[in-house]
Amino acid sequence: MNRMLALAWLLSLVLLHQARAQRLEPGFYGGLSGYQGELSPLADGFHQGRLNPSAGIFLRYNFLPRWSARAALTWARIEAADAEAFSPVQRERNLSFRSDIGELAGIIEWHLVPFLPQGNKINPIAPYLFAGLAVFHHNPKAQYQGNWIALQPLGTEGQGMPGRPRPYSLWQVAVPMGGGVKIHLGYGWTLGLELGLRKTFTDYLDDVSTTYVNYRELAAAHGELAALLANRTGEYLGTEPVDVPTGTARGNPATDDWYFTGGITLSKVLFGSHMPWRPDKDFGCPRF
Repeated sequence: MNRMLALAWLLSLVLLHQARAQRLEPGFYGGLSGYQGELSPLADGFHQGRLNPSAGIFLRYNFLPRWSARAALTWARIEAADAEAFSPVQRERNLSFRSDIGELAGIIEWHLVPFLPQGNKINPIAPYLFAGLAVFHHNPKAQYQGNWIALQPLGTEGQGMPGRPRPYSLWQVAVPMGGGVKIHLGYGWTLGLELGLRKTFTDYLDDVSTTYVNYRELAAAHGELAALLANRTGEYLGTEPVDVPTGTARGNPATDDWYFTGGITLSKVLFGSHMPWRPDKDFGCPRF
């Protein structure tokens, strides 16, 4: 009797584990990324500007027909240059940057129609919305004399000088939000199309936010390279570095920067083996 009870207990644990595992859905993402901020071609309105590759992996947990949660690790590259701006004044400013973003996010998904790739009576196609919280690392760089120079350590807006802002952190928090559509492929596979925006709480994705510091003052405090990369109008005009008074507008601190990703996801529920377009048929054997 004790052996039978032990066997029943062990079998119940195995079944519970498999039931939970069937709700787990690992996958990967591939697509494009972009940015909106002071260096966008249209700084006062949305313009996607340059698009760059992005990629990631995720683990989704399907806990209700209309609700899923996922943890995601994403890499995205963003960049922009005043040379591509519509405004002549912005082109003359002549700033540019590139940054690789590493993001770890926790996201909740809500399906507009019930969708459980590991269960019965699912819809083959389901639009969804999502929102969550993310921590990301960024590191804006500018190209100078053939080299990519990290801008944050230079303090291009006089960060750390008396009366100037403190150095900004390369670690930041963002709120991911967006939507997409999931398509059931059968055998537990799901194809997704997704577009996501990231609301950040920093204006320094591009290293541009407030005002200039006088060239000589900045060079004396942070070095000649910081002064050269803080004000690049002289390069545009073909002259010596242009000296402007401290406090001259360089960016717009009233608005924070955004970044976004969009692309394709492909995922597979663990131990799911549903036939294409026949969610009522489950043959039980794992297929990967």
